[in-house]
Amino acid sequence: MKTQYLLIIISCIIVISFVSLVFTVNKQSTSGTTNMQDSSESKTFAEDCTVEYPATTIPISQWQEGKQVNASDALLAGQSIPMPKYLPAGYAVEKFAVSKDRVMVLASKFPLNSSLTNIGFMYKDRGISIYFDHVPPDRKANEIRQPVNPTEWKLVDINNEKGLGHEIIRSADPQDHGCVLAELIFYIGNDTRINLNALMPLNELAKIASSFNSSSLDFGHSGTQ
Repeated sequence: MKTQYLLIIISCIIVISFVSLVFTVNKQSTSGTTNMQDSSESKTFAEDCTVEYPATTIPISQWQEGKQVNASDALLAGQSIPMPKYLPAGYAVEKFAVSKDRVMVLASKFPLNSSLTNIGFMYKDRGISIYFDHVPPDRKANEIRQPVNPTEWKLVDINNEKGLGHEIIRSADPQDHGCVLAELIFYIGNDTRINLNALMPLNELAKIASSFNSSSLDFGHSGTQ
């Protein structure tokens, strides 16, 4: 009889130990998966990403710098600007605006209607802003160089040239979904600076930048043929 009780007690101990072991392994596995997901999500775009800094919300027609024009009238230093041969799937160039020494181009997946704001374009529609600037020839050497803060800014290969850019910058507060758009600065032609801004990975901006024809412009001889 004592032997039977002893066997029952031993069996109970074994069952309890086994159940405890399974529970512990499952908990560790779940914890590991959660950590992997958290780590992955911290490096990607969050659907609820919003503007990080205080910003004025204005109609997109007022946000565009200068006079809104057609593609044929989007001239920089008297010459037509080049268009990228690559944009992410679904995107198309929608709007042009011209001011002194600058052309601003907006690309989007959606029609840019009058009710759209600058914040809606950047953070809801994930639009792409492309700025063309006519700048002094020596500016490139001063701007495209090894960044002082390499944790954010980095040199980016664009065909046979270098650009300077950074990924989407997220708020350090995990409860704050604020983000700064990714940005890429590069040069084509003699003295044409192009700045890309969008809520997408930097390598996607690099693809857009690499699709420009660097030999299509020479603003060092602007206004001449």
